[in-house]
This record gives sequence, C-alpha cells and structure tokens, in this order.
Amino acid sequence: MALRVSFSFTSHSPCQQNHTPKPFSPRTFSSTSLPKASFSNQKQNPESIDDSRKETLTLSHGSSKRRKLSLSVLALLINGSLPNLSNNSILAQELELARYTDSKEGFTLLTPSSYVKVDKAGATVLFEEVNKGSNNIGVVVTPVRLASLGEFGSPQFVADKLIQAEKKKESTKDAEVISVAERSGHGGLQVYEFEYKVDSTRGGMKRIFSAVFVSSKKLYLLNIAHSDKPESPLDTDTRTILEEHDTGRASENWEDSISVMLKAYLAEYFRHGPALHHGGRDVRNKLGTLERDIGTTASSWSIYCPGGMEYRRPEAAQVEEMDPGEKRLNELGYKQELRREMTLFKTLAISFSTMTLFTGITPLYGSSLLYAGPASLVWGWVVVSFFTWFVGIAMAEICSSFPTTGSLYFWAAHLAGPRWGPFASWCCAWLETIGLVAGIGTQAYAGSQTLQSIILLCTGTNKNGGYFAPKWLFLCMYIGLTLIWAVLNTFALEVIAFIDVISIWWQVIGGLVIVIMLPLVSLTTKSASYVFTHFETAPDSTGISSKPYVVVLSFLVSQYSLYGYDAAAHLTEETKGADKNGPIAILSSIGIITVFGWAYILALTFSIQDFGYLYDTSNETAGAFVPAQILYDAFHGRYHNSAGAIVLLFIIWGSFFFGGLSITTSAARVVYALSRDEGIPFSSIWRKIHPKHKVPSNAVWLCAAICILLGLPILKVNVVFTAITSICTIGWVGGYAVPIFARIVMDEKNFKAGPFYLGRARRPVCIIAFLWICYTCSVFLLPTYYPLSWNTFNYAPVAIGVGLSLIMLWWILDARKWFKGPVRNIDISNGKKGQARNMNPAIV
Repeated sequence: MALRVSFSFTSHSPCQQNHTPKPFSPRTFSSTSLPKASFSNQKQNPESIDDSRKETLTLSHGSSKRRKLSLSVLALLINGSLPNLSNNSILAQELELARYTDSKEGFTLLTPSSYVKVDKAGATVLFEEVNKGSNNIGVVVTPVRLASLGEFGSPQFVADKLIQAEKKKESTKDAEVISVAERSGHGGLQVYEFEYKVDSTRGGMKRIFSAVFVSSKKLYLLNIAHSDKPESPLDTDTRTILEEHDTGRASENWEDSISVMLKAYLAEYFRHGPALHHGGRDVRNKLGTLERDIGTTASSWSIYCPGGMEYRRPEAAQVEEMDPGEKRLNELGYKQELRREMTLFKTLAISFSTMTLFTGITPLYGSSLLYAGPASLVWGWVVVSFFTWFVGIAMAEICSSFPTTGSLYFWAAHLAGPRWGPFASWCCAWLETIGLVAGIGTQAYAGSQTLQSIILLCTGTNKNGGYFAPKWLFLCMYIGLTLIWAVLNTFALEVIAFIDVISIWWQVIGGLVIVIMLPLVSLTTKSASYVFTHFETAPDSTGISSKPYVVVLSFLVSQYSLYGYDAAAHLTEETKGADKNGPIAILSSIGIITVFGWAYILALTFSIQDFGYLYDTSNETAGAFVPAQILYDAFHGRYHNSAGAIVLLFIIWGSFFFGGLSITTSAARVVYALSRDEGIPFSSIWRKIHPKHKVPSNAVWLCAAICILLGLPILKVNVVFTAITSICTIGWVGGYAVPIFARIVMDEKNFKAGPFYLGRARRPVCIIAFLWICYTCSVFLLPTYYPLSWNTFNYAPVAIGVGLSLIMLWWILDARKWFKGPVRNIDISNGKKGQARNMNPAIV
C-alpha cells in the first residue's frame, strides 16, 4: 500500500480559540503535482548498542518500503513553525528518518534523524529531540507472565489509575484524558491506546500518547511525549501531521510469537487551550482509518505508563503468578530493573563466598594466636559466633520485609521514618560503601600475601634462596587481582553466579580436604588440653602485658571473619522469592561459616609443630605467613617436600579470589543503589546499567579504582593490612547498626512484616545485636602493637574519623537539603499512591 502525503491547515483568529479544528483527511496526489519541501535535520546520532543498529532512510510521498520486522513504529514530532501557507498551497514532504533496530527484543523504530538516542533507566530505547529532552519517542519491552492485556484490567480502568497518578504529583497542575481506546491488533490480540495532556510546573503543557500490547511473553510500550512551552509556541494556524508509512509484516517464524507491527501513527499537537484537546481527538479518530497490525505477548506484571508511574494488575491474580519479592519491591516504590534469575542456592553461594571460609581466618590467625595463645583463639570463635547469630536474625527479619538491592541503607530510611530516614540512610549508605570497597582491598591484600608464599615455596623456600616478592611486585599482584574481579563483574550476572557456585564447592570441598588432611599428615599434633585450655601471652613481641586486652585482640580474627552475610540482601532484587530466600541465605551462610570456620581453626591449631618457630623470620616462609608455615611443617615433616603445602595454599588462595569477586559484586550493587537515589557525586554515571549484560558496570569500576588507591601505601607503610581490615570491618559492620537501631525504636505498627518475623522477640534480639556491633567497631579502633610508632600505629581511627567527618560536613552544608533517601521510581502500585520523589525518567 502506497500512501500520498498532504497537509491541511485550518485558520484561527484570536477570537476563535475554542473552535474545534476540522478533522484532517488524507488526500491522494500524483507525484508530479507536489512541490518538494524538505526539513533540515541535524546529523544522525550513529550510536548503536548490542545487536541493535541505526540506518537512515528517506520517506517521500508515494514511497513504500517493506521490511521484515517484529515491531515497526513511525512516530515523528516536527517542532517549530511551518511557513504560513494559503489554503490553496500544497506542501509535500521528504523526511530523512533514522531506523533503529533491536533484533534482541524484536522491533524497529523509525524516528527523525534529528532526535538523538539517550540511555535512561527503564527504557529499552529512547530518542529525544536535541536540547529539548521532554520531546521524546521511546519503546519499553518488559517480560511478562500474562496471556492478554485484559488481565491488567479494562482500558478505562487503567486510564483512570493513570490520570489519578498524574494528578497526585506535586508538579502537576492539571491532567486530562483525551482518549482511551481498545482495538484488535494483528491476530486478534488486544491493544490499549491512551492519550492525555498534563499541565506541569516542570515544563508546561505536555501531550502524551501510548500504545501497549503483548507478544511472545513480552509487553511492548510505544511512548510519544511532546512538551509545550509558552516561550516557543506553534503558530495557531499550524498543524503538524505525520502520515503513515507502509511497512511489511514479519516473516520470521518465531516460537510462540506472532508478527508484531505497529502501523504509523498520526500525531497532532496544539499549543493553545481547547485545541490541544479537540485537535487530539480529531487525530485519534483518524487512527481508526489506519490498518492496525499490532501483535503482542505478556511477561511482566508491569505496564510502564507515561509520567513514570507503573500500573499493576488486580491483586488477586498477582498473588498467584507474580514473584512475591518483585511484588514487595513494587509496593516499596521500585520497579523491577535487574534480572530476577538467581535461585536460593546461587544467592547462598555468593553470600557464603563473600564471607569465605579461609579469607577471614587465614590472614589474622597468626596475630590472634600470638596475643593470647590457642585457648583464647578457639573459644573466641564460639563467643563471636553466638553474638553474630543475633545480628543475622535481626537482619533476616528486616530483609524479609524490604527485599531491595539497596538493603541496609534502604532499610534504614524506611525504619527511621520520614523525619530521620534521610539522615539514617545517608550514614548507613556511606558506612556500607566504605566497608565494602575496603573489603575488596582486604581480599586483594590477603590473596597477594598467599600468592607471595606460594611463589616462595615453589622457588626453594626462604632458607634455600627462594624468591620473596618485594613490595612493588606485591602491589602489582594486589592491583592485578582487583582488575580481574572488575573485568569478571562486567560480564552478565549469570557468569558471576556460576563462578560463585564453583566457589561454594571449592570452599566446601577444599575446606574438608584441609580440615581432614592437615591433622592426619602432621607427624605430631597438639593435645586437646593445649588447644582448648592453654593461655599464653607474648609481651615481648606484642608489647602488651594486659591479659584482658590481649583476649580482646585475640577475638579480632573471629570478628573480622563473621560478617558479610548481608551479601544475600544486596542480591534480593535479582533473587527469586527474595522475601523468603534472602533471610534463608543470610542465616544459612552464618550457620555454614560457623561450623567450617571453627573446624579450620582447630585443624590449624592441632597441627602446630613448634609454636615459637612459626614467628621466626629465618624460617621457610620468612615468618610472614603463619598458616603457610604450619602447612609447610606438616607436609615437609612427613614427605620431605613442600608440594602438599603448595596445593593447600592454592586452595586457600582460590578462596581469596572468589571472596574478592563476590565482594566486588556486592560493593557495585550498593554503589548502584546509592547512585540510583542520587546519593553520591556524578550519580548519573554510576547508576548506568550495561545495555547488554544488565549489570552496573560503571559502579564496578568505581569500586575497583578506589580499592587500588587504598593499596598504594603498601610501598611505604607496613601496617596497611591492619588499617584496611579495620576500615572494612567498622564500615561494613557499622552499617548493620543503623537499621537495627531504627528497628528498636520504631513503632511496631509501622512495620510490615515479611514471611520471616520475630514478633515480640524482635526488641531483645535487636538490642543485643546493636550492642555487639558497637563493641566490635570499638575494638577495631584499638592499637594492636606497642609501643606506638609509624610502623605499629593503627591508622583506622584517623581514616574513619576523617572520612566520616567529611561525610557529615557534606550532609550539614549541602546534602540534607536534597538527599531524601531511596528514590522510588513507581508512583502507583496496585492502585495506591506512592511517595515518589523521582519518577522513571525514561518515559516522562
């Protein structure tokens, strides 16, 4: 079908503002009767993402182009005044169009080449007019589980909810529905169409048209928005009309799909009074004359509507089919953006990998053993594990109620209430961010230390001229590990989840091998009375003679090891059934690490051959890594070689590698969540999701860069690991304290319980958890060696003090004026009002 293009103009005098424009009627002309007129267009934006592509084509009168495609949209909004022509004048058009094809989602979009493609969260593709982003054309494709649009409700019901949402916005002065339509598309499937106008304080009059349909388990939304600003009105005699462009039907025989084709839409925008309403009605009537070929399918529970709200279908059907974690997420004001594909096992794997069996114990084992001997170290693990359960239980209850990727700081904001919520979330978010980023550094440092020992034993040991990596090479290993984790985290989430599944088996099987093999291989083992009752201080080495003090310091290895279980909470937006599986993963991680961690400590302690020789700088490992020396003594004593020790050290190194990878994943999710709510500088950069892999790649690289900066002092300072460890623990565990304290003081009636609920036990549990966290943070600020010097001073108090002071100063001087905590991107959920501060910018 070839269509000829013509324009019809209706004159209006100032006194005829209320006159209804005459309906536009397309007329057919011969190609020789039309004088050509072209519109100037800016240079086409060649940006291409994924397997999507942009092409330029010319649409002329009488032209016809056929394409194989799933969805074809022709939506042109011509801005500015056309020349005033007499009624007898005829204007032909020749428009240069940019064609954007997304073969992954199965649609092609035709837009004016002057429009530029922009990346905004929530939109599959969005094109904006240059220097006037409120004029835009976009498509949102969302997986759904519905069979038809009718399951959402009637078109009028959806339109009513939509306009109610618009009217409830503070920026909206008035909103009015122009038209609501339902029609049968290609194959008899339903299509909903909405057109309405909004008078807003954020850009004047805005006209919005949307068409929605479902196909092949996907919901497609075409959205056209045009903003009317009084400073640049159109001539009242001008109508901007876009005629349809003929396209071919899809020939691909996709599984469970039908051909999806949206015919070209007429779009008419008026700038003055009732003409905006009536003119739109006339144009919409003309749409009834067009051939309508729209196919569809449904997979998400969301219709992403203009204005940034999300309408959800009636609750009865939601409860049966919608993921409960996603439902709760929507109730909290967030739409699903990340892929929800992770199972309980994968989430548990990442959480356990973040805690890791070896990474907390191995690097601090030697110093904790030196402080007060084996008894304090062994029983310290039991004591710390006991109190850790209170923290884990308190957090599991909150996670069940708030399954969001922002986890701790989101919890803090909601639990602290509207008055204190912004400040609580601000403190919590920054503590958590500091802790997680420093946590990457601890894994990189300990992994480099283990690798240093492996190289030393492989090249002949310290006594036989083995190679002991100097500081510059140690720093290179530190940076190298950090960069590898960042690269891996840039890939799809499935890659990380797969690696973490390997990690959990690596640690479980490797842990069993070490725990069982090490005592068996050792020629002699320490007695049970030595392991469980021997208390011994080393004031000559530590400079500390106070027994209570050294007992407190000997607990540090356990306190450093037994946290990180909140990693499961960071992944709740990507976990199926997160309101149940999130708490299960948290508590399961604590249970597994409690048992395996204690067994690992016992295996190392029972296998000690010579306590004093472990710290001798002339021993085979240069006195730099006590666990490495224990392994060497055991295998060399029985087999007279270090091969077995090297293999077990490699297992331990693998644990550091997997732990660093998981912590990088968690850190990036926290930075992404905070930037999504505009809580850090340059948030628009860090909150971007990789268009192909759907991971917060920019946030990943920010975390890696900061981690590398933390490690640079390795070249000059010997206590870098002590400082990074303390910063990591205080920041990470300190972040736990904020939502738990808010849970203690909040009114219980304001808490919506999830599947995991403590009931009356929540207050005593939370109080014990909060006090334990305060104690833990305090002891990591203490000096660990005396006398104090540049090489023994714990720099953590200085680093934490300066960091928190800057953060608080920023809050007092500036951030308190604009930071309001988590920003919802859904204005309505299940028909109820949401307290939205920022709406989805992709379709406004």
